[in-house]
Amino acid sequence: MLIDTTGVTMRRGLLLSALAAGTLVSGCSTTSNGGTEAMPVTCNEITGVNNPGATLKLSGCTGPTGGSGTVAAPFFAPSTIHWAAGGSTTVTFNPTPLQSGGCPSGSAFTLQGGKVVSSTLAGISGELKATFCSDAAGDMSLKPGTLLKI
Repeated sequence: MLIDTTGVTMRRGLLLSALAAGTLVSGCSTTSNGGTEAMPVTCNEITGVNNPGATLKLSGCTGPTGGSGTVAAPFFAPSTIHWAAGGSTTVTFNPTPLQSGGCPSGSAFTLQGGKVVSSTLAGISGELKATFCSDAAGDMSLKPGTLLKI
């Protein structure tokens, strides 16, 4: 008696091929330009008095930061952020910020031309963007509804 197993082998081969193809597709993560795209580091709060000798605190930070960091005041070009996870990022920007509105009290200013000069943490690079509020006492915060992005 002969048993025809060609159909079984073929179906098993198709199943294995389909599983392998599904694994390859689900494991891919590319951008439209074919590369990988790093997510920016964001912080949702900055607090402190922006006067010489004071320290400003960044919190609610994402990425490899450890969630927070500190930077010496005044926040001026260049400034080095020391991250809770260890390491640091030095940023620079145009020292004459653009005045804008939208702060509950005090004035708002947007940093222009901000960029990362160096970082000891992988994945922190590119531009720095932030709009700050500062009141008459020098208390600093982010403009409501905005993030500091690196």
